[in-house]
Amino acid sequence: MAGSKIRLYGSTSGYVELEAPAVGDDGVLSLPTAAGGFGAAGIGSNVVQTVKTDTFTTASTSFVDVTGFTVSITPSSTSSKILVIASFTLAGTGSRQAGNSYGISARLRRDSTDIYIGDVAGSRTRASTGVAPYHAEDYAQNTLIFLDSPNTTSSVTYGMQVAHPTNSQGRLVTIGRSGTDADNNQYSRHPSSYTAIEVAA
Repeated sequence: MAGSKIRLYGSTSGYVELEAPAVGDDGVLSLPTAAGGFGAAGIGSNVVQTVKTDTFTTASTSFVDVTGFTVSITPSSTSSKILVIASFTLAGTGSRQAGNSYGISARLRRDSTDIYIGDVAGSRTRASTGVAPYHAEDYAQNTLIFLDSPNTTSSVTYGMQVAHPTNSQGRLVTIGRSGTDADNNQYSRHPSSYTAIEVAA
């Protein structure tokens, strides 16, 4: 009917009217299905987060999982990408000042696959980030952001591993605290967060 309108009422008050444009030819407006409709795939429609408030330490020279620091998400489409954001403090008990600390490394993982790591370069460690503390009191705040393409509609789990590759003195890698971590208000504890956000292709 010429000049007809559709009025959509709000749940409490107000309304929005849809009115056909003044065109000579017929037209068709195709509304999206539930699978691909409003609020389905898109930024922010599928968001999960893990917050780790305790600390983690290891003296391992090979990469080990950081316990309690994973986040799982199930993409709605194989074409979806996952925006991964990991925020944490990284430190160690040794120090370059004392001559007993070398590079501490951390890397992101999807299930059992390393992601967002540097290229192969001789014997150098492939990692997502790292730190070589000058003092044992030092720590580095890290925020890693990576847009991953898991190519699946099955649940995927993102985690993190850390290592002290050249450790020969039992020095610790630490997450969520400084290397010294003495019991006084000079030192602090820090939360870690891991967020995964589905982004429709």
